[in-house]
Amino acid sequence: MRTMGSVWCQADPHSTKFLSASRALQAAIAMHIVEGYLYRRGRHLKSWRRRFFIFEDGMLLYKKNDDTTSRVLDEDRVFDILYWSGRPHGLCLKLRGDRLIYLTARSEEDATRWHDTIESYLTEQRCIEDLRRALCRGRLPSIRESVSELARFE
Repeated sequence: MRTMGSVWCQADPHSTKFLSASRALQAAIAMHIVEGYLYRRGRHLKSWRRRFFIFEDGMLLYKKNDDTTSRVLDEDRVFDILYWSGRPHGLCLKLRGDRLIYLTARSEEDATRWHDTIESYLTEQRCIEDLRRALCRGRLPSIRESVSELARFE
């Protein structure tokens, strides 16, 4: 839903706000970046390695440590995220080509922070894609549909 100079934005997954366009952009940028150490399960050997991960605008990359000169070991687009019960504070990310990556965080708070940031980005991207499809078909949602959609976030 858009008003003059404002956009509806879910800056926090648990609240809704009307923000100016520039503040909404700043909130969106801030909300889609998360970084820190996670443990990653190996692809072939099921050992766990501590790696420094960065998620930004749909892309996940990781390195051995947080040193800025450290070489990026892998980078890929994230398509889905789930909590994973295989280990405490576990996460499972679906990457390009249906590749799965299993991660664990040091705490439930860290796992929730990673999950909520990535899920928020993916939800926003699905909404943008739905709007793009509606515009291409020449059909925008009715006011009733828009209000129903907003009610989901309350």
